[in-house]
Amino acid sequence: MIIAAANATFDMGRVIARTLRTIRAEMQTFGVIGGLLLVAPSLIVPMTNTLIVRSPARHEHFAFVLTALVIPVALLHDLAQAAILFGALVHMGGGRTSVGACLRQGLQRWWRFVGIEIIRDVVVLLGLVLLIVPGLVVAARWSLANAAQVAEDLGIEQSLTRSHLLTDGRVLPILALSFAYMLGAAALEFAVASLTLPLNQVASGLAGGLAEALLQMVNVIAFVGVAAMYKELAGETAANHAVENLAAVFD
Repeated sequence: MIIAAANATFDMGRVIARTLRTIRAEMQTFGVIGGLLLVAPSLIVPMTNTLIVRSPARHEHFAFVLTALVIPVALLHDLAQAAILFGALVHMGGGRTSVGACLRQGLQRWWRFVGIEIIRDVVVLLGLVLLIVPGLVVAARWSLANAAQVAEDLGIEQSLTRSHLLTDGRVLPILALSFAYMLGAAALEFAVASLTLPLNQVASGLAGGLAEALLQMVNVIAFVGVAAMYKELAGETAANHAVENLAAVFD
């Protein structure tokens, strides 16, 4: 399906195909990163809830631990996104990837990712609260800021500006892909919840952990998809040129 854009075409089929090819080729690398930075931290919540069910007397203690870990888990999510985006862009540019290099590059970009996420989340939330549509538009226009930051080594403001330029005239197809991803994740969560409904509280908590782990691996697909959209909208030549320096870290 090809959708006309400002000065080019946005081929959603090409974006999806590139995403799947990259995941298939880098499954081991992205699986390790996702397992360490997304899946393992995400299991803390259902495990803690299970402990609360089994030890009601220690409810306040476990609740405090759970609250204290919210921010570290969110920061690890940003690190995972930076590392996976880096590896995906390098692969799409014809380079080689490794877990170590992706994590090193992710750490170098981590603070800018946090800044981008905070600004984008606050503005999108305000837009959604006010009129809904402005929030969706902002989310689409700034959706490639992280990929632009990785590929072009930009600052926070420059990354948001670059994303705004790249997505000009492409808001609808970007939102369509985003909603498709959210529907897929919601369907997975519903399916797991339906299967675990008859279980007791403890077993249900463990099953909830499995569901959360699956959803976090779906996030890996979303990260690679953002890289594929960046390559699609930046253009083959521009995107390949942007990641030439990134690929050099593997040599």
